[in-house]
Amino acid sequence: MLRELPPQKWSWPLSLVCLATMLSLGCGSARGVAPDQFEKVTVLAAASTAEAIEEVAGLLEQRDSRVRIEISTGSSNGLAQQVLSGAPADLFISANKEWADVVVEEGMARETVELLSNRLVLIAPRGNPAKVGAPADLVAPRLSRVAIAGDNVPAGVYGEQALRSLMLFDELRESGRLVRGSNVRITMAYVERGEADAGIVYATDARISDRVEVVASFDARTHDSIVYSAVLLKSESERAASTDFFQFLQSAAARAVFDRYGFAPPASQP
Repeated sequence: MLRELPPQKWSWPLSLVCLATMLSLGCGSARGVAPDQFEKVTVLAAASTAEAIEEVAGLLEQRDSRVRIEISTGSSNGLAQQVLSGAPADLFISANKEWADVVVEEGMARETVELLSNRLVLIAPRGNPAKVGAPADLVAPRLSRVAIAGDNVPAGVYGEQALRSLMLFDELRESGRLVRGSNVRITMAYVERGEADAGIVYATDARISDRVEVVASFDARTHDSIVYSAVLLKSESERAASTDFFQFLQSAAARAVFDRYGFAPPASQP
């Protein structure tokens, strides 16, 4: 049988009293900053940058506990449309300059910078069951589906340029073998699941997947230069934290993260 214990007199350390009070009032966090004191930075980033941008954001949050960075990823064209439609955002990271330029031309940018570059590769499911060894193999009868990103998605634009340059695009399209993903990660997922015999993605995407293998790289001369632009957007608040993150993306610490994920500086940078 449970017995009710007599009342006890507790003498709590002052630090525990402060912690209990802070938690009960809901006025603090484990990092000692009240929620209403956070400076939130909203970033719209190309899907291919997802992991790298998350890690860079984490580095800045560690340095400044007052900042919270919220990241949404997707196709650059879709994100640009969100910006143009007035979606609340502080930064836009596009996988090509064209969509960044559209935002700039609409007068919605405070500042822009060429941030990263990338490479285009041909991938196959792990084990390469269709024995794809070069882009020319894409039109071989043994291949039934080839994945490429959508025609307005930067990875799809670059991929189509490469296939056209190699005189392969029309045959693939007319044979009905092309399957197009809404962004580069969806495109890679078709290959990962074996729903496509091969696909065209960025080198950085293939690097993070253990379910695909790179079978060939496309000559950079077959497509436009792959340049990622970062756009610091105009907003009602224009918080200092937004500018801080924009500048931090260009720092040596951020560069080390981007390098580890396989991104390179744009040609405009040394």
